[in-house]
Amino acid sequence: MAECPGTIPERSLGDLLNETFLVYGRHFWLIVGIVAVVNVPALVVAFILGTGPAGYVVEAVRGTFGSMYVYAALAFAVGQGYVTGDIEIGRCYHRVWSRVLSLSMLMFALLASAVLLATLMFLLARTVILPFVLIVPALMMAVYLTVAVPALATESFSWFSALKRSFHLVQESWWRVFAIISVVILVTMGLAIVVMIPFFIVGALAGLGGANVVGSVTRALGGIAVAVVAVPVPSIAGTLLYYDLRVRKEGFDMPSLSREMGVVAV
Repeated sequence: MAECPGTIPERSLGDLLNETFLVYGRHFWLIVGIVAVVNVPALVVAFILGTGPAGYVVEAVRGTFGSMYVYAALAFAVGQGYVTGDIEIGRCYHRVWSRVLSLSMLMFALLASAVLLATLMFLLARTVILPFVLIVPALMMAVYLTVAVPALATESFSWFSALKRSFHLVQESWWRVFAIISVVILVTMGLAIVVMIPFFIVGALAGLGGANVVGSVTRALGGIAVAVVAVPVPSIAGTLLYYDLRVRKEGFDMPSLSREMGVVAV
């Protein structure tokens, strides 16, 4: 990551994407393991429960709170990898557990905001312009809060302070952050499609029907593969973006990262 010991360089969009996949490739199995700890059991339980209310509840919890915890664990893992050269899954989730209340409150705040926005859009659904007007501030806030999770996982912040920290870091860089997020989302979608292709091929060759048990299992395995393989990309990129914003605003460096994470460099 650093061109010379102790430094963290500024990175362009291309540099950030390149670094994301370098980090991913360097620690592939450990990073996949971090994601699998939460996603695989939850997806298996959701598959067993089926399409009933219980299955949807499990999937909803995994997709919201589970995703938040995984993001935080990966954010810590990225920093740990840079400081020590290695990643410890247990230590990453120990960090998440020490922040679990703040992470949960952060997720509740984001969900409450989303519900409020959805309610306003529903109430204004008969108008033509107003629902679309609400999308603009929602998008703006989503970008401003992009690095709240790595800020919370790295620094000692409460959930509200993490939101303010993210807003401060993104301020004056909104368009750049928006562009980076958009590209990362497209790259992640492309990776997800590539991961799913073998499962689509297997289904086509076997002539699987929509209600076929083998077909359901194949789709479930494809979903697990996507959840485990594609999910780390935006989390790693988001963490590197958080570092980059701090470098540009604060001269952030490796000793600061080591000190804030409580990890000693080797």
